[in-house]
Amino acid sequence: EERPLAIVQKMGRYFLISGLMIFPGLIFMAMGGIRPNVEFLGGIESGVVLKEGVDATSAAVNRRLEAAGIEGSNSRIAAGPNGKTIAYITIPIEEKNQELAQLVSSVKADGTPKTPEEANNDLFTARRKIVEAAGGDPTLKTRTDEAGKTQIIGIVGEESFSSTGPAVRAETIRGAIWGVTISSLLIVIYLAMRFGFALGGFVIGLRFGMSAVIALVHDVLVVVGLAAITGYFYNWEISQLSITAILTVIGFSVHDSIVIFDRIRENLRRPLPGETFDNLVDRSITQSFARSINTSAIVVVTLAILVFLGSSTPDLKHFNAAMLVGILSGTYSSIFNAAPILVLWERIVSKRKGVGATIMHDTRLRGDQRDEEEDEGALGDTRYSPVKRRR
Repeated sequence: EERPLAIVQKMGRYFLISGLMIFPGLIFMAMGGIRPNVEFLGGIESGVVLKEGVDATSAAVNRRLEAAGIEGSNSRIAAGPNGKTIAYITIPIEEKNQELAQLVSSVKADGTPKTPEEANNDLFTARRKIVEAAGGDPTLKTRTDEAGKTQIIGIVGEESFSSTGPAVRAETIRGAIWGVTISSLLIVIYLAMRFGFALGGFVIGLRFGMSAVIALVHDVLVVVGLAAITGYFYNWEISQLSITAILTVIGFSVHDSIVIFDRIRENLRRPLPGETFDNLVDRSITQSFARSINTSAIVVVTLAILVFLGSSTPDLKHFNAAMLVGILSGTYSSIFNAAPILVLWERIVSKRKGVGATIMHDTRLRGDQRDEEEDEGALGDTRYSPVKRRR
């Protein structure tokens, strides 16, 4: 109560730290570190089990594919079961690699549909070409049915294969954009209503909602920046799992901000004599600080274990890493960004509309007469006024 953490007084320092957290990611975004996977890029994704003795680095796999005429590929290396090394390869086919595009298509070059047998044969031709070029075993796996007919069931050196067309690509991009946009908008509306009803109006509640959303923009930029850094150095890709991680981080960050904002709301009902809004916010953060750290620590420990021990594919590792960094960033922004942004907003309102329009001194916050009398009997006169109260 007497010596809260000095968050508001040092907000400039904490905003600077936030900027330093975001800046490296922006640099690598500009350097082309963001690598979309097949869901956003459109094309082919193949998991190839590399032969023993071949150079099992991303750069080497990409060079072998380039030498085989497959352009623009992006490879990520992962350890598979039984000591295998698997290269997960993304190959664009919309503008490049038209031969592969024709092989995986269900129609011929003249526009006529392929027969099921032709489509299957062409598909395995494309898959074998990728496996062989990457450094895997292109031998076909077959079986004989009861009628004595031989069927192709797979490729020895192929762990997985999928292809994504333009329609799926467009839908994935549209869904990602709308998902982040709508969730942020609904968060603003919910917080504006939640705190608006409690504190005297939608406009006042909007200050809380916008402060929380501005803080979560920081978290989104940190996670996207991580994708750019890991994409540049490790060829990790943005996938639908990455969007899931971003949406989860948004929810977690706002959840922590709401806890602090709710404490501010409670303290606004019973401020200390002579208390300023800056001190009230610092006091509210201090009261919520341990709870925020303890909640995040549990999640951080779990995600750290998943990142270092429990990620079987590069996409899953990237998802877990994005969650880990995002939760850390969300905890930081909830404590050191969201509430100070609300304080800055109040200062702007005070300068433009006068101190009587601020949350601390708005007469609509006083409650009914019974609440005032109860507060006055318990704590002295705690009603709001446009002047600083004396102790």
